[in-house]
Amino acid sequence: MIGEDFSLRPVPTDRSRSALGVFTTIVGHVIGVPLFVVSAQVAFGLGFERAIWANFAGGALLAVVGIATAYVGAQRRVSTYLTAMAAFGVIGAKLVNLVFCATFIGWFGVQVHLFSLAVDEIAGNVFGLHLPTTTYALAGSVLMITTSVYGISAIQRLSLWCVPVLFGILLCTFWRAGDYSRTGVEVVHATLSFGQGVVMVAGGGMLGAVVMPDFSRFCRNEKDAVLVALLSLAVALPLIMCLAAYPAVLLGDGNLIRLMMRIGLGGAAIFVVVLATWSMNAAGLYSNSLGLSTVLPSVPRPVLAVVAGLLGTIAALFNVTEFLPPFLTVLSITLPPVGGIIVAYHFLERVGRIGPSPAISIRALLSWGIAIVTGLATSRGWLSLSTLPAADSLAVAVFSYLCLITSASRRSVRPTW
Repeated sequence: MIGEDFSLRPVPTDRSRSALGVFTTIVGHVIGVPLFVVSAQVAFGLGFERAIWANFAGGALLAVVGIATAYVGAQRRVSTYLTAMAAFGVIGAKLVNLVFCATFIGWFGVQVHLFSLAVDEIAGNVFGLHLPTTTYALAGSVLMITTSVYGISAIQRLSLWCVPVLFGILLCTFWRAGDYSRTGVEVVHATLSFGQGVVMVAGGGMLGAVVMPDFSRFCRNEKDAVLVALLSLAVALPLIMCLAAYPAVLLGDGNLIRLMMRIGLGGAAIFVVVLATWSMNAAGLYSNSLGLSTVLPSVPRPVLAVVAGLLGTIAALFNVTEFLPPFLTVLSITLPPVGGIIVAYHFLERVGRIGPSPAISIRALLSWGIAIVTGLATSRGWLSLSTLPAADSLAVAVFSYLCLITSASRRSVRPTW
């Protein structure tokens, strides 16, 4: 049965969920095959020891964004996209939400494509089954779309058992890899800067951090929201990335699935691929449908989930994975400013420094644009600030927004432009 997901109204307090349920849902949302790919790339580019620091630095950056957005979500008890309407205006937020939805569709496609390749490799090598990768992509998409259609209840039930199983398998892989290595972790020649490594980690989880209100709105209170955001982004995510990266560096193979088959865990590998992709894409597609609901409020959310899932599946068939590194960089630059502006608006509104936004909030859109340009400039080396473009774009967005509000407040008591 498809339940009420409050896509266009606040979540009633009597429909709150446990902190554990929200925590596993968030972790399931940010853990997937692309994360394993990124963890190996960062470890090979920095060396394992520096990659540990990069993973936790990236997690800390994500937590800064995620804690703030989760707090706002728990207070307002509405989705990210309804919160964006308050800050960017009804029309302005539709532009922002469309960018988010397009991003989610692309991310869905990346996941499904990696899923199909991994399942094909496992099926061929472990079970001797050879089918077109399109078959696996379509089968996986149906599974993920169906779960997202049934909403938050189905996603939470899935995550409650997916996350512990995934963690257990990765821990087993971590220990088994040591038995198959004779040389230990090799010293590698760094091909990435530390900042680039942090950006890749942050980019991989930034979408989950910014849309945290989609899940934290179900928390019982703000304290639970802050706790689950901190534990999921600053602890669970970097820890899982380290668990996935260590065997890759130890055995010199960046493909976690192929590596697991090498050390006799081929059967477990299929669970990693299916569970990680299923939980991540189902939650992402659910969030996507919430955003589309604000753009097309007359269309039922489940229908929007199906349409978005089909578009993501089509993207997967066109091998969007080859664009993963630049895609992550763009994510880490364009999405944090939205979260920063939403949080800044929320707290300024609470203290009476700002009034309701008009249909199009020029100050919010202008701040977002300035932040994106700054992030792109620092990522290309044209400008040097913190060496972390994701942090630069976030800080510039908040600073620009506050400056524009301060400037407006000198002309009127409660700026509304």
